Amino acid sequence: MFNFGMYGALFCLALFLQRVWTLGALPAGLALVPLTAVVGINAFFSGRLTSRFGARLPIVAGALAGLAGSIGFALLPAGRSVLVLIVFSAIYGCCSLAMPAMTSVAMNALPDKAGLAAGVLNASRQTGGAVGVALVGGLLPGTAMWLVAAGYVVIALLALGVRR
Repeated sequence: MFNFGMYGALFCLALFLQRVWTLGALPAGLALVPLTAVVGINAFFSGRLTSRFGARLPIVAGALAGLAGSIGFALLPAGRSVLVLIVFSAIYGCCSLAMPAMTSVAMNALPDKAGLAAGVLNASRQTGGAVGVALVGGLLPGTAMWLVAAGYVVIALLALGVRR
């Protein structure tokens, strides 16, 4: 579900920047740099949060950031507002707090079968990303981001509902 939202949102956002804001491919890609920078930075800090507080906090925090950011993207004005894009990109990029924590949960779920756990995890990531790009990319940008937001709600609820 996480990769469904992440890759679907990135693909849809790139299309939005090119089709609605009429940016070329290079300016659209450069407009996504703040988002990718925040993703990288927060992925680094997630490991520390996970080791200190457990996986639930970074997963829920990441899902809520993804939810807030995707709602912001859904409401992004058709008129070019770079500052608004950067703010929502920074918020959305914080969803990456969940990535290392989810990996930790998956790998620790089957401690005696780490290879199997890694295989299932990576297959589900790739599948989620492919389905996200296909499904979310085929929708109108506003509609697509609401679907992504719904996915982050599911992630947060699942993380809150798990006992350990």
